[in-house]
Amino acid sequence: MISRLPLAASVRRRALATVSTSVASISVPEHTTALPSPKTAQDEEELQSSWVRLSGLPRAVAPADLYRHAASLGLVDLQNAHLDYKNFIPTGRGWLRFGKAEHAARAVKMLQSSRLAAHPLRARITKEIDIIRAGQPFRARGEKGRAEATERGLLTGNGPDARVKERGTCVYLWGLPGTTYSHDLARVLEPYGLRVTAEDEYPVRQIHRKTPTARFLVRLNTTSGAHRLVRDFHMTERFGPGYTVRAQVIY
Repeated sequence: MISRLPLAASVRRRALATVSTSVASISVPEHTTALPSPKTAQDEEELQSSWVRLSGLPRAVAPADLYRHAASLGLVDLQNAHLDYKNFIPTGRGWLRFGKAEHAARAVKMLQSSRLAAHPLRARITKEIDIIRAGQPFRARGEKGRAEATERGLLTGNGPDARVKERGTCVYLWGLPGTTYSHDLARVLEPYGLRVTAEDEYPVRQIHRKTPTARFLVRLNTTSGAHRLVRDFHMTERFGPGYTVRAQVIY
């Protein structure tokens, strides 16, 4: 009679030997090609971009200050400087556009270790489409959507330059009594040189907000007129006790 124990052991040994031979026959390549990172295309696009995004800016900064700061760092080929706004108030962010991508890359390195009015700056390369979409609703897509979003931006004051075309000659006034009307304010501000054009015959526009006080965007003919208006009205009670008016130039 044949014992089952030695037979079972023999079967197990043959099975293990077969598995070992199969594993040994598998060829493992010495070098494997890594899959490309999903961010490679995006990173490449940013490397070719000539736009720099800044943050940590003082709220009272103007584009001219950014040009002077860039010059003090030895940066060259700066083409444009834009400030970011939310509800016509600076956010402390901005954008610089250089003529070449390599100049933008060098600017990031220099700006990262710099200070502007004691404020440490942060800088990184960004894409032009990010500036176009800044301050616009996420759902804005296509040419029509961007046009509609831009039109809304003129009323909300969000994005680069607060979506205002005449940089340096527009003044944002807020804190006025809620009963103030545009035509009444226009008569008061007429000596400062209100800007009336065929495209826009209303130089004083009310910005509607759910607040008890009134806000207005005022368009003027000159930068000097805009600055004079701010000097005369900012932090005053020209429109009545308890109504401290605030004014600032939109750049």
